[in-house]
Amino acid sequence: CLAAEREFADKEQVIAVQCKQACLSELFATQAVSEAARLPVRTAAVGSLLAVATLAIEFSLGAAAFFPWPVLLVALPSVFGSSLIRAEADASWKEWKQAIK
Repeated sequence: CLAAEREFADKEQVIAVQCKQACLSELFATQAVSEAARLPVRTAAVGSLLAVATLAIEFSLGAAAFFPWPVLLVALPSVFGSSLIRAEADASWKEWKQAIK
């Protein structure tokens, strides 16, 4: 009777290990399916972000073509600065020429 109980306990243990392995396999399969289900959503999200970035670039190029004022506002101080430097250089050259005479 003791041998039969021991054999029964061994069989129960084997079945418990098999059930545990089956549950783990089912868990991993479910996780894989879950990850695979999220891939199209991620791909669509990345694609839409890429489309938004491309549109922003295209519109910014168009806006730069139609609204050159920011570029002009940046360029004007450098133009005025170079004109002032040129005028100062001419004045100092003329003073030098007068000093030589």
